[in-house]
Amino acid sequence: MIIDHTQNRYSAPACFDQAGFTNNIDETTYSEVEDNPAFLPESSCTAVEMQTKRGPLWFAWFM
Repeated sequence: MIIDHTQNRYSAPACFDQAGFTNNIDETTYSEVEDNPAFLPESSCTAVEMQTKRGPLWFAWFM
């Protein structure tokens, strides 16, 4: 995850080019962003990218 400390927003790596972040960025894990209510997703692209998909464990091994 890429976070912008100025805007208090986070972006999925796939959505970073469209994020329009400032130069005050950092890298973190999704669990750290999820635990910190100060950071919000920067767009619907990030929200869609970070949706959890549930399924059988064996299915995840082949993805």
